[in-house]
Amino acid sequence: MKKLLILLVAVCTTNALMSQRSETRSSSKWTRGIETGMSHWIKISTKEYISHMPFTFNYSAENRLNEHWSVKATGGLFCIDKSSVLAIDAGIEPRYYFTAPNESKLNWFAGIPVNGYLSLADGTFGCDYFLSVSPVVGARKAIGNRFFIEGELGATFLQSLDKNDPGDAWFSNLSIKLGYSF
Repeated sequence: MKKLLILLVAVCTTNALMSQRSETRSSSKWTRGIETGMSHWIKISTKEYISHMPFTFNYSAENRLNEHWSVKATGGLFCIDKSSVLAIDAGIEPRYYFTAPNESKLNWFAGIPVNGYLSLADGTFGCDYFLSVSPVVGARKAIGNRFFIEGELGATFLQSLDKNDPGDAWFSNLSIKLGYSF
């Protein structure tokens, strides 16, 4: 957790020293990018404390529908530390931005990403297919014309779709992502 906070402070400090620019998101076209990040999940649906640090590497595309609404599609790899879970994931997320596009300030948003996962190796969840729904609030900050940093806080509902091992779980979710738009 300390490493994530140090990384966030370092990126914000670097951004303060750079010229104030914003990402190119003014028109209603698809903005493609590559994102990588980490989350901290704490299982809250049972009395046990289980902590996971999922790492993601995704290709993303976001379309700004109007001044406030956008839709984001992602696909990539998802893995969890301290286990052998490695999965291919794909998702879609409707987002509502509270601020207008092309501002050099923090762009606050609320979203509901829905992701599906196909496990490539058995691990923590003991299933081959699972689905997650994660209501989140977050902030996105442009770093120059192409780079961005994004943080999210929310809850994740994870549902196993495996017939042999049905089950579900709730996790609290704190994530930070770094990305490049092209």
